[in-house]
Amino acid sequence: MQGLLHEGRARLVWLNTWEARNYAVEAEAGAPFSGPSDWHGRVLALARALGRRDGAWADLGASGADAPANPAAFVELFRGPKLVYRGWLFAAFPMLFGPEAGGWKVRLAGITIPPAPNGDAHP
Repeated sequence: MQGLLHEGRARLVWLNTWEARNYAVEAEAGAPFSGPSDWHGRVLALARALGRRDGAWADLGASGADAPANPAAFVELFRGPKLVYRGWLFAAFPMLFGPEAGGWKVRLAGITIPPAPNGDAHP
């Protein structure tokens, strides 16, 4: 996976479909997080504009007005001890990707990437 970032945060939102309530979590990449109810997991990688390049997933865009907009996070999501989802969540397509389990839907609301040191661009 080329150019993927392992620093930053993902904003994940759970919708409890039975109560029509949202719960948001800011999850640091690489660190475990707790969500609502018995949800928990990890964000494993981030991308500003995820796409396919040379048959593999890659971050296709740099920041800027002309960059493609498809923020994504590669996540592992558990409900209790059970792995419910391991894969990409896309902010641009929240309802097409991500798990629906036991009255819950999970989506990616966006990502935050810290500025590179000394103003250098991230890979």
